[in-house]
Amino acid sequence: MLEILKSGIFSSFQDIGRFGLKQYGVSNSGCQDLYSFTFANLLLKNDINEACIEIVGGNFKCKFFAKVSIAVTGPSEQCLINNEKRLETYSSVNVDVGDVLEIKPSKTGRIHYLSVNGGFDLNKILGSYSYHSPSSITDEYKLKSNQKISFKRPKITTTMIFNQDFYKKYIESKGVIKIIYNQNINKQLMNQIESREYIVNINSNRQAIKLESDPIKEFFKQNEISNGVTLGTVQIPPDGLPIILMQDSQTVGGYKTIGVIPKYQIPSIAQMQPNIPIKFQGVTLSEATRINRKINDEINRSNFFKYQFTELYVNNKKISVRITENDSIIAIADDDVFEVHKEIN
Repeated sequence: MLEILKSGIFSSFQDIGRFGLKQYGVSNSGCQDLYSFTFANLLLKNDINEACIEIVGGNFKCKFFAKVSIAVTGPSEQCLINNEKRLETYSSVNVDVGDVLEIKPSKTGRIHYLSVNGGFDLNKILGSYSYHSPSSITDEYKLKSNQKISFKRPKITTTMIFNQDFYKKYIESKGVIKIIYNQNINKQLMNQIESREYIVNINSNRQAIKLESDPIKEFFKQNEISNGVTLGTVQIPPDGLPIILMQDSQTVGGYKTIGVIPKYQIPSIAQMQPNIPIKFQGVTLSEATRINRKINDEINRSNFFKYQFTELYVNNKKISVRITENDSIIAIADDDVFEVHKEIN
């Protein structure tokens, strides 16, 4: 088992989500960054939908009471084991009884995923392991400090690593939000939407990402009939400021909708830091479909490499080295961070 020493800003159990319950008002819930969640399980050869701990905002710490292989995915800043051994995201590591893992806040994203080999010992609620914030039926899956969590079948496996470039290429925010506009949105309104610079409101959560900017005046007065909404729907409330519906959003909404965020960009939006400037940019459905297929193909073709982690002291300074299965050095670090992310023969 493990014990949560610090639950951080917000930590919960998540899987891919629960489906088929919208008619009862239950949203899909599930992981906010599907790509990082997927790799957390792939690194350990877990079932692809095995529950992971979703850690929002860092400041997370836990202690292990069994030998087990773990993986951490998400932003690239280092995680620490026993306050000294560095675990880079998108890699797995073997922990011993008494080891302490710490995940600190990141500069390049908001969300990390922690998985354990064999999975956590949980019971599904309405067909899923996911915490659902609007209701109280899954409160036990919102994690608290001093909480102890059991494992199903803890075991040690070969440590694996994946190319960190995937996060930088497809998830880390580039300051642009792609949107597939509704057919009834005219060119003039598109120009208004795309000409504005937005920032993410600090009060954004699993229900919606709230954006701040100059309001769009066309939406000050509106009288819309409630319609079904889904993950990625972009609504404009009467205040004229867009919101992007996320995993725990309501299932129907009466605000004006202007379009939907492509599925492939939801992880990037979930990882966006507050107060970072961003802009909307239109994309066609066919182009969004092409990009989504490209990313999924890359995930399906992913190569994981066995690696070893070694720490040396040179002139009283700690040097960390990661070596792959073909005896190539893939990264060297000093006391603070890994600086080299390429193979050195």
